[in-house]
Amino acid sequence: MSKKVHPYDSNAVIEYIENYRYEYKDSKKEAFHCLRMPVLIKSDKTLWELANVYVQSLLIEKSRKQSTLESSATNLLDFLRFLEHSNLDMLHLPEEKYERVTYRYRDFLLQSVRQNLIKPSTANARINKVLRFYDFCISNQLFDKKYLRNKPYTEISKSIMIPTDFGLDRKIEVTSSDLAIRSTKRHVASDVIVDGGQLHPLNEQEQDLIKEYLMNTASTEFKFMCLVALYTGARIQTVCTLRVRNLLELKKNKINEFDDTYSLKIGHGTPIDSKNGTRMVLKIPKWLLDDLIKYSKSNNWKKRAKASYYGNTDQNYLFLTKYGTPYYTSLLEIEDRRKSNSLHGFKRAVGLSVRMHLNQMIKKLNTIDNCVSPFSFHDFRATFGLNIVKAMTRSQVNGDQALIYLKDRMGHKSMRTTLSYLEYSSFLSSVVNTNTKFSEELNNYNPNPNLESKGNKSE
Repeated sequence: MSKKVHPYDSNAVIEYIENYRYEYKDSKKEAFHCLRMPVLIKSDKTLWELANVYVQSLLIEKSRKQSTLESSATNLLDFLRFLEHSNLDMLHLPEEKYERVTYRYRDFLLQSVRQNLIKPSTANARINKVLRFYDFCISNQLFDKKYLRNKPYTEISKSIMIPTDFGLDRKIEVTSSDLAIRSTKRHVASDVIVDGGQLHPLNEQEQDLIKEYLMNTASTEFKFMCLVALYTGARIQTVCTLRVRNLLELKKNKINEFDDTYSLKIGHGTPIDSKNGTRMVLKIPKWLLDDLIKYSKSNNWKKRAKASYYGNTDQNYLFLTKYGTPYYTSLLEIEDRRKSNSLHGFKRAVGLSVRMHLNQMIKKLNTIDNCVSPFSFHDFRATFGLNIVKAMTRSQVNGDQALIYLKDRMGHKSMRTTLSYLEYSSFLSSVVNTNTKFSEELNNYNPNPNLESKGNKSE
């Protein structure tokens, strides 16, 4: 049980059921499974049944992913602790609106925001999850009507602007509540690219140092994982779930003559994971594909594959640790293990080992001099995108063509995200030009142009 680090007088906790499986009574073939089902436990060691039924419904009725189940349970745990700390019931909904438990919880969250204990976005996420929990209980008639005398919140309608896939804004009507907590829009610095996070592309000097390290010092596996990310823009879950069979079949396809690449389908319907299962095409340079296939035939790969779940077959991951485990467990493996009843003792990998190798590389590169700024594996993606922009600029590719090509290579849904790469490139050029002019002006600066120097004089 974790140590108490919250402000409440409550011992409520979340515990987990490993390899949870739900089966319909009339059909054992139809089942829902998750690696860790969160269970909310009250301070008196009893189950918070309503909340647990709700979390279970997210899996069964909504098919929510593991991270959503856990974040939902975490938000509801905070509400449970508040209830116990305040000695309130979740149906404490008197006539006076601001005395109702939901409004009092919102006030507590706002106080925590003012004290810098939590962010406004965190507070809003918590109150929203609590309201969805109430909605579920009310719609499924889980409350006794005689206790539900007043509404836990009031719905309100408002208009918001959302970006379309083409980068334009569109107004839509949405339903909100009078309990929503406004969070200020995060400031985005000029020297970052927003693409699944605030990314910092590596400059050319940093790229050269990293490539030198990868070629001369890094393990073969880590070298190729970084090169795939740097030359395809793939995210970590895509890089680490590449399968040998897919690469071998790719070689049989026709090469893209425009950029000397092979097109690999990833995402839903393939064994290769992508962000939110989005289907897209990953373009792999010919020289890189040849090197990856060569590695898949090496004794080193075969040794690792032999110790793995899939064994020495082309269905296996391309990248495996020395223990035969994947660096990032694919959704397909979880399903394969479920079907073969091989989930006992199974722990899902989520790229932690790759990130550790990355931090070690940065540390070693900076032992002599501070030459490489701290960066994440995801920054390879931004670097790849910016490298494309620079290459197309040098080749004088038409602006519209460049935008369409970059959007295709990056797999962006929104043109606005793609535009951020072009804006960043323009910003860099502007900064370099401005800095050069400023340096020239500064070096030619004379604080007293009317006074000619006639040698140093002592005062």
